[in-house]
Amino acid sequence: MKIYTCKYAGLCSGAQSAVDVAYDNLGENLYMYGEVLHNPTVVSEMKAKGAKIINSINEIKYLENKDHIVLLIRAHGVPKSVIDELEENNIKYIDKTCVEVKKIHDIVYEKSQKGYEVIIIGDKKHPEIIGIAGWSVSDPIIIFDINEAMNVIPALEKELRQYCVVVQTTYNRKKYDEIEKYCKNYLKNAEYFKTICLDTENRQLEIRDLSKKADVVIVIGGKNSSNSNKLYKIALDNCANVQFIETYKELDFTNITTDAFIVIASGASTPESTIKEVKKCLQDYDHDMRSPLV
Repeated sequence: MKIYTCKYAGLCSGAQSAVDVAYDNLGENLYMYGEVLHNPTVVSEMKAKGAKIINSINEIKYLENKDHIVLLIRAHGVPKSVIDELEENNIKYIDKTCVEVKKIHDIVYEKSQKGYEVIIIGDKKHPEIIGIAGWSVSDPIIIFDINEAMNVIPALEKELRQYCVVVQTTYNRKKYDEIEKYCKNYLKNAEYFKTICLDTENRQLEIRDLSKKADVVIVIGGKNSSNSNKLYKIALDNCANVQFIETYKELDFTNITTDAFIVIASGASTPESTIKEVKKCLQDYDHDMRSPLV
């Protein structure tokens, strides 16, 4: 059995930074605005050690001990209104919004103030997109895929309006390029900002190449992780045997043989420790299969 772990695996720098701060402040006074990252195992561990998750400032601003609270803003970021409310209520917070996401906030805020219509490519239900939309001074247009683009873009005012187009950092680059090309056929007064994170792009390029050569691809990540799901879908396009798991306990050995070439990929919210556990489990299985029967 040959096991190859993707070069671009483990926590991305933004997720790592947010997780480090969370662990440094673990305890009853740590509150997180939403899950610090989309990894159920990590989040459960933090909650077991006292961390709490909130989805509204109202959940903490009336607490008697609010002066002792540490609120962590996760890497996905939050709408501007959340930051404003925290400051208005003198609630201490640590902003760990990923620098790549923060760049999008700044673009959207600046362009929308200048009168640009903001178009966001991404999943409107994802916390990153909710946060980005909250930095536009007017309601943005959110497009999920090429089909939505075909329904929305032709109907937009093309002559008098200026448009600013940004994209979710974890979006599929190939799909974004398709949407941008389509938009350019209609929107003549538009500025395009290819804000897909380089780490995300590298992971997608790597798994697209390696999945064509692999007998088995194992993608490790939270089922609620956008970038992990995209890696899984890319791998499925090229390999017949792809597993999407959160921990080693979900490994399925049905189609894994001792002569298989196995590629391990992970989303940006998957710790190195989880990857090592999966790899060890595969190695132990390979050893047991090769050992002579007693």
